[in-house]
Amino acid sequence: MKRSVLLILVVLLSLGILSACTKEDAVDEESSIVSSEPINGTISGIHEDVLVADRFSGCRYSRSLEDKPLEWFEDKTFVIDYWLVASRQFSDDFYLPDYDDSWLDEYTMFYQENDEIYYAEYGSYPYAHDLNKDGLYIDIHKILNGLEDETILYDDIGHFYGEDEKCSTDIEVINGIRYKDSYLKDVLSGNITSLIKRESDPIMSRLYKAVISSDDDRFVYIMIILEGHEDGTDIYLSYETIDTGLNEDDLPTIEIAYKSDVIID
Repeated sequence: MKRSVLLILVVLLSLGILSACTKEDAVDEESSIVSSEPINGTISGIHEDVLVADRFSGCRYSRSLEDKPLEWFEDKTFVIDYWLVASRQFSDDFYLPDYDDSWLDEYTMFYQENDEIYYAEYGSYPYAHDLNKDGLYIDIHKILNGLEDETILYDDIGHFYGEDEKCSTDIEVINGIRYKDSYLKDVLSGNITSLIKRESDPIMSRLYKAVISSDDDRFVYIMIILEGHEDGTDIYLSYETIDTGLNEDDLPTIEIAYKSDVIID
């Protein structure tokens, strides 16, 4: 009798341990998508098998107080844990390898002669001229050199919301896509000219970021915004540097706009 009772207790204990392990695995799998800390087994923070269109079907997406319908994302947009950008734990796939920034010299030389007064006062040349109106044209492929098919372009941090439980407001993620699957690659294959002015509102938009370099003191990236219209797509580029040794007002930013005849549908 005692042996039977002992055997039953051992079986029940084993089932309890098995159940706990199974439950813990399920929680880890789910939390790896929304956690602020890396989860064992998903240390990269990239979930290419978790497509936004599937995971958040029926939800709404909000970024920087601006709502976006899921239909505006590419079909192959996937989920990236939001701790990745905050901690700058980027994998090599996020970087533009051997990035050539010599186009910045062209930019500087163009303004140097007319900006000597500014240079005398501040010790540097001004950033963020309106290049399109001033007459300097830099080929967009010079600025976006280093993009490869497998480069991961990522979005800003946003959150999904809606009535469904899976749309809970505490789900903050970053969306990512491989360059080869992005609208951007299609748009760059078209005829590109300098954009001067646009009156109409876009019917579709998309934001990407690609990392150029990152270390303890300096973080450099390119932000790319596509705005799709009925007659083509506008491309807005920002070359942005975050330097811990500078005040926020001194952070250099260069903004250039182009237009492609490729229509995003």
